[in-house]
Amino acid sequence: MPAPGLDEYLDELVIALQVRKVPHATIHEIVSEVEGKAAATGKPAQDLFGSPRAHADRWGKDPRWPLWAKAIAVVLVLAFAAGSIWLAQHPDMVLIGTLVAFIAPFLIFLAWAYSHRAQPSED
Repeated sequence: MPAPGLDEYLDELVIALQVRKVPHATIHEIVSEVEGKAAATGKPAQDLFGSPRAHADRWGKDPRWPLWAKAIAVVLVLAFAAGSIWLAQHPDMVLIGTLVAFIAPFLIFLAWAYSHRAQPSED
């Protein structure tokens, strides 16, 4: 008899692994390991392995931007737009506007690079 909630757990686990671009052969191995341990112990997979996302994190990093990085990008884009409007009303401040125009994309790149930094591998 399968452990309770195993199908839902496996569905979420497979989706989380696919998001992390884990190879299909590895996904099959992970799924069979989860099924085997859950069937052998009779315990829910959630109790044995933790949440599906946490279990999938062992095989790769989620490539989606975290919420804080999205918020920084939105704030920077809005600041750039507000600066452009302000500059249109104050043409004598072209030098400051030019500096902002060159610095804002650099800050956006830094936020992107920080959110995609390499995680140390566990051996």
